[in-house]
Amino acid sequence: MMNLGAGLIDLGATIPTGLSAQLRAAAEHAAQRAADPLNALDNNPFIARAWLAVSIELHKFATSLDQRLEELFAA
Repeated sequence: MMNLGAGLIDLGATIPTGLSAQLRAAAEHAAQRAADPLNALDNNPFIARAWLAVSIELHKFATSLDQRLEELFAA
């Protein structure tokens, strides 16, 4: 189960085919942080971009994992 409030992704409670869904949920959480207007209050434009980069990379990893699992099961 994912506990994004604490910043954790508990991989012990999932199966490999469920990992991509957890990664996508974490990516969505990062995207929400990137869009959070409170980040603008820090007067640091890099915070939102950093969260957006995290979101993009997590989505890419989830997609890559899905493709690899499909190839594994198709063989």
